[in-house]
This record gives sequence, C-alpha cells and structure tokens, in this order.
Amino acid sequence: MDRWVVRAAGLAIAGFGLAAVMHAAPVTVSGVRAEWKTKSTDPGRGRMYMKLYLTATVTGAVDRSESLYARVEGNVGGMVVSDDHSGGLLHLLSPGQSKSYDFPIFISNPLSSRPESCNITFSWGTVRSKSVPFAYFCLTGDTAVTGPCGAPAPAAPAMTSNSPVGIGTPRFEWKTASTGANRGGTYFKLYFDAAVNAPVSQGEKIYVTCECKNGGVIKSDTFSLGSSKLYEVPVGRSSTLEYLFFFSSPLSGRPAECNMIFRYGKLEKSAVAFASFCYGSSEVRSGSCW
Repeated sequence: MDRWVVRAAGLAIAGFGLAAVMHAAPVTVSGVRAEWKTKSTDPGRGRMYMKLYLTATVTGAVDRSESLYARVEGNVGGMVVSDDHSGGLLHLLSPGQSKSYDFPIFISNPLSSRPESCNITFSWGTVRSKSVPFAYFCLTGDTAVTGPCGAPAPAAPAMTSNSPVGIGTPRFEWKTASTGANRGGTYFKLYFDAAVNAPVSQGEKIYVTCECKNGGVIKSDTFSLGSSKLYEVPVGRSSTLEYLFFFSSPLSGRPAECNMIFRYGKLEKSAVAFASFCYGSSEVRSGSCW
C-alpha cells in the first residue's frame, strides 16, 4: 500500500498560531445546559435555535483581550451543523469570581429540527481562530455532561521509560480548505495535553505522525513545531499543544481511521515512539488502528 509522506514544516505557521504551548485556561466552565426555542419572526420563522447557559469562573489572571468561545456541533437530517459564540469582560473579575452567560446558538441560521445530541467545545484566546480548547461537554436534551459525545473517558497521561512526558487523549477539529487549489479538501487540528513528569531538556520535542486512510491509500503527515518549549513547563504541570495536519496536501474527506504515533527526542530521525492512538468512528482510543 502506498504511503505519501507530507511535511508541514515551512508553512506560514505563525499566521495560524499553531502548536502554541499553553497552560490551562484561567477559567473553568460549569452549569452547562440548553433551552431550545422556536423563532417567531422572519427570517427563520418556525425553525429552532438554542440558548446555551453556562457559568464561567475565573481561576487566574485574565487579559482584557482574551475571551471565552463556545462551539456547538450537532447532526440534523444527516448533516453536521455548527455555530460559535463568545463572551468577554472576564478580565473585570478577580480569581474565584464567576459570570453567567446565555449564548444564542443557531439564531442566525436556525435549524429545521432539534439534534439528538450536540458536542460543545469551550476554548480560550484572543481570537476564535487561535483559541485553544480546554473543556468539552455532550448535550443530550437540555442537560450536558463532561466529555465529548461518544468518546471514551480521557486516558491518564502515562510515563514511559523513554520519555519524560505523558499524553492525554487527543482531540480533533476537522477543517475544510476554502481557498486555492486545495479548496474543498479536508485537514485537521490535533489538540493534546502533554504532562511533564520529569525534567525536559532544551531542544527536545514531541513528534506526531498521523497516518490516515484516504481513498484506498494511507497518507501521512508529521508535525513537531512548538513542543520545543516544554522545558519551560514545571514538572507536574501540563501544557496543551495544537498541531496541524494535511494543510498543504488535504485529504479527500474525513477518513474512517487515523493512527497517531507520538515520538520524543531532539531530532526526528532519532526520536523514540512512546505512545499511539487510533481515531475511528469519531472516537479516539489508545493503541494502533492497524
């Protein structure tokens, strides 16, 4: 079976804010619930939208330019529907203080019917495109539970003999190329939490290779940029990494399965594999798909 190896290095990475090493967001989210409503005026009369209720609690220093972002994604009539909303002014609160929100969702593009379930992703940052997810909920009916819909419980970061870092369960954000020769192709951002369990040497990185089944062949891409700053993270703390895959050479659609192989070292050619995950049927589990 052919393997196409695509390297993402050399892209205009800074413009996407990719692979940024970040500590946990300085907020937590609780009390997530929804209220479904029917529009009574045009446009969209008779169609449905949502009010998403939540409480954000400040746990650390917040800059006035930073905002809380919510993304809701569901399935209606076999089509994936999604909408985003954001809230600010959390910089006015002191650590320990909370603020309640009611975000209007799908109000500009109301739905023909109510999804059975919705994934809700909360992210934090200065702009939506550069924000980093930090909390996930599954909404069924009017109430939400922690964790994405249908996903297994997050795996505890595991220490290995050849790596001072452990990896939590990766999360995917699927994208469609909207411009240029790759218009309509599929790429994705991969988010994962790297737990520093022992001192990290300067220059050491986490390399991730994603191998995805794409139209009868396996296509692969490798990324590492940004993880070189893990030496700045104290032992016992975690950082969130954001990697970009298949941007310069998109997939023909969302693949049925993808292997994620995590390696650690200073140079890619000498980096040693220490963890692997399988994406399949919209779920992520430990181990290899094939």
